[in-house]
Amino acid sequence: MGFQDSLCFVCGVAATGGPGSFYASRRLNEAAQLIDAEFREAGLCEDVEDLQQVILGPFVTLFNGKELPKGMGRKAYSATWIGLGYWSEDGQPRFYRSRSGQSLPDGRDVEVRRLRGAEGYCGQFNRIVEDRAEGEEYEDDYDDEEDDERDEEEKEAQVMEKNVAEDTVCDPDEGSAIFLCENCYHYLEAWLDTAGLPARSHAFPDDPEDMPFAGELYEIVSSQARGAGGLLPDFEYDGIEGTLEQRQDSIFPGCWQPKGHLAKAIQGGLRDAALVPALLRDGRAWMFTRPDMCAPLSHINTSIH
Repeated sequence: MGFQDSLCFVCGVAATGGPGSFYASRRLNEAAQLIDAEFREAGLCEDVEDLQQVILGPFVTLFNGKELPKGMGRKAYSATWIGLGYWSEDGQPRFYRSRSGQSLPDGRDVEVRRLRGAEGYCGQFNRIVEDRAEGEEYEDDYDDEEDDERDEEEKEAQVMEKNVAEDTVCDPDEGSAIFLCENCYHYLEAWLDTAGLPARSHAFPDDPEDMPFAGELYEIVSSQARGAGGLLPDFEYDGIEGTLEQRQDSIFPGCWQPKGHLAKAIQGGLRDAALVPALLRDGRAWMFTRPDMCAPLSHINTSIH
């Protein structure tokens, strides 16, 4: 995978929490030109004067706001990640040789870490989240950006946690350690009916004892060939992988898949900030929005008035 962001193998969002912007500010005119050409080829908004400038409006609005809407991108998407693997004392992943002597992933004794502080490339984290001991003094070690994105429920829960400075590497190229965002981990655990699955002894008669969810997940993912950013080859990510160049820095144009929302909104007379919801819908920004905050995007009215 080389020097590039590693992505959650479930949702396809980078360990940084996804893009921090809809589009790189230095290339806003290019974005407007691309959509303008697209519209003209499709015969859309033909009677709109200065169409390219109109299209540029919502891009500039997003840039001037310096941030995406609440719950979208960077720390807002997921501040905490789950690492599964075996690490040496310096935080580097190490290969784990199974009991049969083969170099196969073995999840029986896999370590589960809650991680924060994604930095650099390749799934590197610099903090481990641990429970705070009873009576231990609480110190808020979140920076201002992280603090702004937390709601009151999250802040209350995190009072019972502490961040321990320790490097943890979950690079798919560097050994048997994997990571995924904490939400995805718990969603998978809740959705999968592990009690309804065949007994482990059917597939592994030499290792029949039931294994915890974390161990089973680790074995399944670690035994797969990984694609760009650590994504799984048989998963359908709906094009989110198109946002990964070297870093997953912006949503557009990687997730751009226009369904007519922006064109209808422009034709209906909306301009500038009023066009942002339509732009986000055609840009499929929901892919980088916390699932519990995704509903508002699906109810945006972009119809012609």
